[in-house]
Amino acid sequence: MTAWTDRSIEEKALLNPAFCASLIWNFALVAGEQQGQRPLTFAEAYLVLPVVLPKGSRESLPRSTRTSLATWLDENPSFQATLVARTRAMVPFTKEALIFGGTRQLFQISAESINANTEWKRRANAVLRQSSLETQACLKKAAFLGSWFIETGSANTVMALMGVRP
Repeated sequence: MTAWTDRSIEEKALLNPAFCASLIWNFALVAGEQQGQRPLTFAEAYLVLPVVLPKGSRESLPRSTRTSLATWLDENPSFQATLVARTRAMVPFTKEALIFGGTRQLFQISAESINANTEWKRRANAVLRQSSLETQACLKKAAFLGSWFIETGSANTVMALMGVRP
């Protein structure tokens, strides 16, 4: 991982640990709010940044979970073709975000799952209202991704459809 002082301005802005942790928090919050649903897994958290951060990827996501993940992937072969490389490239930033969020109790991480701390919800909503439209879009799509993964089925199903392995 590059030292913070040696990072480019763009990297500091887009890939800073606080922003990336908030994306993962929004992703995990969905599962906590839906009673009886499975928690989102630690492995699935590694898909948040590579899916949500690239504008083209984020904007190509469907508007609702009525479009199944399998159908969407079939209609977007270029997404799947680049996902593995993007996921690998984002691993260090995802790890940094997980450490940042975990140490600040934004979420709790176990070997099996990641659970959002709902005590942050009011503060997160206040920040969201003051954020840029692009930041809001990223945060909303992270939450959408959490819902979509839950509706798709098990984490193994999600990972297999996406063509990645933990």
